[in-house]
Amino acid sequence: MTLLRDSLLMLGLMAAALLLMLLPLPEPLLPFRPAWLLLVLSAWTLQRGHEVALPGAFLAALLLDAARGVTLGLHGVALLIPLAIVVQWRAPLRALPLWQSALAAIGLFVLHAALLTLLDGITGEHSDASAHWWPILLSTLLWPLAVLLLQPRPDSNRPG
Repeated sequence: MTLLRDSLLMLGLMAAALLLMLLPLPEPLLPFRPAWLLLVLSAWTLQRGHEVALPGAFLAALLLDAARGVTLGLHGVALLIPLAIVVQWRAPLRALPLWQSALAAIGLFVLHAALLTLLDGITGEHSDASAHWWPILLSTLLWPLAVLLLQPRPDSNRPG
């Protein structure tokens, strides 16, 4: 039952993050949109494991690319590399205090922004470069909340 519940929760969170990425914002606020997909998926991977994070991230990123009309796979590559780092370093990252994991998350968000900027340049996409860099601040500020909200609840049906 917990696998089904976790899978449904993960799908719901990915859908919510995807909708937040596509939500229309006023022009002055567009550069400040957090990297919702990376934030949610990296916090999920850190707290709950990576069974569905990488394939789910790639599918969500493909949907984001299709909805935004950019080269397919652009967001997938920029999302999978930071998530692969979280998968590889999950145990040491979980051992860190929350404020130190937020500092480590800055590196993930910077890598994500750098990859998006690089891939935009390679593919010839014409997006505002600042739109990739400003979300680092807001995503980092939201990191502790995402990590705390995605902590697994103790199962009340488990003995002991």
